[in-house]
Amino acid sequence: MGFLTWVTLSYPGSICQESTFFELFRLYAVGAVFFLVTIPFENRWEKWALALGVFLLGAAEAVFGLTEYASGQQLLAFSFLPAPPFQRVTGTFGNPNHFAAFLNMSFFLGLALVSAVRGVNMPVEERWAQKAIFALPLGIILVALVLTLSRGGWVSFAAGIMVWLWQLWRHRRPGLSRIPLVAALALAVSLVFIARLDLSFLEQRLETFGEIYERPEELTGDGRLAIWKSTIKMIADRPLFGTGWGTYRWAFPAYRQDNLFFGVQFAHNDYLQIAAEAGIPALLFFLVFVGSVFREGFRVIRRRPEDSGARAAMAVGSGMFAVLLHEFVDFGLMVPANLMVFFLMAAVLVCVEDGR
Repeated sequence: MGFLTWVTLSYPGSICQESTFFELFRLYAVGAVFFLVTIPFENRWEKWALALGVFLLGAAEAVFGLTEYASGQQLLAFSFLPAPPFQRVTGTFGNPNHFAAFLNMSFFLGLALVSAVRGVNMPVEERWAQKAIFALPLGIILVALVLTLSRGGWVSFAAGIMVWLWQLWRHRRPGLSRIPLVAALALAVSLVFIARLDLSFLEQRLETFGEIYERPEELTGDGRLAIWKSTIKMIADRPLFGTGWGTYRWAFPAYRQDNLFFGVQFAHNDYLQIAAEAGIPALLFFLVFVGSVFREGFRVIRRRPEDSGARAAMAVGSGMFAVLLHEFVDFGLMVPANLMVFFLMAAVLVCVEDGR
């Protein structure tokens, strides 16, 4: 609530109140997902059914993106959808980096669902057969993630997987060691698809990691470093309430460096953009919100690590960590679809402890 309240306070001093009003309305609509999901349901599995719907939507988006990629044709030729670069999978997002963030969250939601399958009165073989069903959609999502060619998406996914595996190892119990088998099966499924592709483009993309090591400025090959420097100046000029929520594109030209092209609409760093548009306190409130969500997840993991809810919390928390890491170099959470899924994951993590 503190974050939403402070962002709202940026409206009176906004440099473009029409834009701020629209973006605030959209933020409230997306943020309502968090509060709705935290409402106690009559059946706790209704909440997991919602998560399942989002996961299957992620798998459907992956199939859609892969179909466009394979056919080289735009399947939805709407005027408001940019023609996708068919050498990269974009789904309906148009931007492969934003799509990678969405796929990341979808993948970890799938892992959470695998962890939540308990089957108390079910034979072990049948229970693990149900879990294995998730391997196919997880594998498809993983293939699409690889073919986005999003370096930030790859790195954040790897970091999220490492955190997830570390949590499983740290709280290892009988049966926990089997959960990564589903992820390994998903990896095998993805490798079957990827092995049939011409991987030269993938090798070229991987080579850019070496270029970043040799020339760190390559990390900001599209001007990110210059954009960040300009954004810091914006924050310094209006540190309390910022330029107004949703006004970055209108405020940036006054701070644009000569070596940057016109038309920059986002900071390519969500944390800097929050501070620039709504002030440093808004960023602090957002970080407090994220910290409190993780605290709830850690609490249930520490108290009942053998519980299915705790195992699901490990996956959801790892997915949130992955996307938050990605946002240091991108603006995926400025996309309403991604922000909605992020709030859904936050709500699931908060509700795990009391079984809501």
